[in-house]
Amino acid sequence: MNVWSFLPRACLALLPCVLLILELCASASAQESTANQADALFVAGKVKLAEKDYEQACQLFSESFRIEAATGTLLALAICQERAGKLASAFASYNEVVQRSNKEQRPDRAKAASEKAAALQPRLSGLRVVLGSAAGAAGLVVRIDGEPVDAAKLKSTIPMDGGYHAVEVSAPALRTWTETVTLAESGDEKILTAPALRQLKNEPRESRAATQPSAATTPQATEASESSVAAAPPGAPVLPSAAPIPAPERAPERADSTPSSEADSSDGGSSLSALRVTALVAFTAGLVGLAGATVFTLRAVHDNDASRTGCNGNLCTAAARNQRLDARQAGNLATVGFVLGGSLVGAGALMWLLGGHDPSASSAESGHSVRVALTPWFGAHALGAVAQGAF
Repeated sequence: MNVWSFLPRACLALLPCVLLILELCASASAQESTANQADALFVAGKVKLAEKDYEQACQLFSESFRIEAATGTLLALAICQERAGKLASAFASYNEVVQRSNKEQRPDRAKAASEKAAALQPRLSGLRVVLGSAAGAAGLVVRIDGEPVDAAKLKSTIPMDGGYHAVEVSAPALRTWTETVTLAESGDEKILTAPALRQLKNEPRESRAATQPSAATTPQATEASESSVAAAPPGAPVLPSAAPIPAPERAPERADSTPSSEADSSDGGSSLSALRVTALVAFTAGLVGLAGATVFTLRAVHDNDASRTGCNGNLCTAAARNQRLDARQAGNLATVGFVLGGSLVGAGALMWLLGGHDPSASSAESGHSVRVALTPWFGAHALGAVAQGAF
């Protein structure tokens, strides 16, 4: 068996496995990083909640839930909103916790959230918008604090947090009606009645200008143009219409001289082949990856050792917990670096060996040529490549 014809096929067969390993490592690292970020925000929110800094705590819980939608985080956000006096927001969050807990088969959490929501309901403040004579307008839209309100919700009182709220009722070609209202934190219900929306008195200046005929299209201008054509003398020359300029003809391409085989052989012997140049690039990149992986390994070991002073088993202080999270992330990056660097070093060594062989001789004997194409692709949390080849 000719080893030089076998090695490209073996490399091409192993390439999808290498790319799959790299993609799995990158995806796992991205997921781990996202989970660590959400966990860190949740821990910081609990600290702010204990300090009674409810505004900052609610922002941290909300951002943590946005990154990773965990039901426990949503429950903490509901508790924070209740303590901050945002009863309507807390009521909605508790009800969402009930729905998610039922799907996750957590009846204990669903029961606790349901009891909290039931206790809040009598204390809620609310706003009801009555459309009255404005209800018949086509395309009517009601907005509260800039957000459109579904028509079904307008039939009853809408729970709202205490504070200042802006109500807007609008429709096409009608004047917008706006009103503001201030609700107390608890037990305040108010009703706003929207009047009939009035027609806009004046059209925009642009629309009036568009409807006015121009001087060139008036009947007087048309008659003048016709009379000028009729008044032309019989022997007057007629100006021809502008003809399109033909595109210039394309000049014939000049045949380039073909280099001789003697020049090819002399150039090939005096410089590295393209495959060996690629091998040097891959080998260098692999060494850089291995060096970076070594640095991240040392950092992971250092952070893990430093966190032991603040931990008792799995119970850690905030600083020690952050050090352990940093150590875990550094370890993941080191794993990816070792896998990627080792793959590049191996691929570079293999391409260096293949680059010293003259594939033209073997391909001329077999009547086939060896072609390998590698196309990389990148995603939001993954990377990979598509390999194509012919032998």
